[in-house]
Amino acid sequence: MALILTLRKIFHLWRRDRVVQETIRLELGVMLALALEFLLAADIVGTAISPSWDAVAKLAAITGIRTFLNFFLQREVRELRETAHSLEGKVSKELK
Repeated sequence: MALILTLRKIFHLWRRDRVVQETIRLELGVMLALALEFLLAADIVGTAISPSWDAVAKLAAITGIRTFLNFFLQREVRELRETAHSLEGKVSKELK
């Protein structure tokens, strides 16, 4: 769903300024991070319901991978926010 919303925004705002593009990337990053957290929670609940050593091992691997992905995704979102704020400041100064 997040991908569909993002693609729709990209097609509607294709040739706009860089601030709009960075904002769209930021929104997608936030939605992906949230989706990763929900998927991790679902895997934890699934393993808690029917625990076995195989399921626990898979959960540990999945948790490690998703935590790794989420860490770097959150870092990218933070950088995008900083970039978007600096670009907005430049645009507002130019308009004055």
